[in-house]
Amino acid sequence: MAPITRARSKEIWDKLVSQFLDRDNETTFKDALTHIGISELESLATMDLSDIEHLKVRTTVGSITQVEPFDRGQKRKIEVFLRFITKKKLESTIPIDAEFWESLSTEEYGHFVQSFVFPDLAPAGYHPNAGNNANARQLQEVEYFKRSIKRDATIYPTLREDLGWDNWNRNVLTLARTHNVIEVFDSTYKPNDSLESELFKQKQAFVYSVFVRTVLTDMGKTIVRQYEQSYDAQQVYKELVDYAKRSTAANINIDNIVQQLYFMKLDSRWTGTTKGFILN
Repeated sequence: MAPITRARSKEIWDKLVSQFLDRDNETTFKDALTHIGISELESLATMDLSDIEHLKVRTTVGSITQVEPFDRGQKRKIEVFLRFITKKKLESTIPIDAEFWESLSTEEYGHFVQSFVFPDLAPAGYHPNAGNNANARQLQEVEYFKRSIKRDATIYPTLREDLGWDNWNRNVLTLARTHNVIEVFDSTYKPNDSLESELFKQKQAFVYSVFVRTVLTDMGKTIVRQYEQSYDAQQVYKELVDYAKRSTAANINIDNIVQQLYFMKLDSRWTGTTKGFILN
């Protein structure tokens, strides 16, 4: 595969922007992209969704230039275009070279736009934009995970004492299921391929941030710090569970429960059931 020359790269970039983004001799997208340094094929092909927030419309009247951020419609238009070229890359059976870029058609793009569903609007597990390509579907799952549920590490409870492990663990697992990161808490789970690994990596990073904020016991913080380079939240949780089962605090907690059961007394002051008295 011959490399694309800089002149050819510029030519293809100009054609793509003109055909898919700017219409009727307008240069709104071309000017905005050029201003943030995206003026060749390579920079367009590697553009990230976060770059969209830096795009601005510049209007000059006389000696005065007004600068305004892209409106929602303009942002949405370029986001859909980026998703279109990502989909085409994943489905391509030819090398990603000049021939590939020139094969992109406005007709196919039009069909893609008409059938497009944003991940935020799609039901869980449904990825209509991925087609039949397995890699594309899994890539959409990574993207859907990032964008779907608003995951907030601050809503997770803190673990300040070893004796509070049971309640903390139960609440954390409940939230983990809601946030679709429960695999991190399964020590036997292993991704099947590179794309599943990427999705799992995203989940591990989030859960590790939860552990950093919420695990405040001495041993817990020690365990968490051991994985600050790898963000291996799965291993962190495994070691937290192991420690909770074998620690002195765990044994003391068991002894306390046995002692409470031995000395508790059911009398007329309790108005509930016997089972409720024991569980309470």
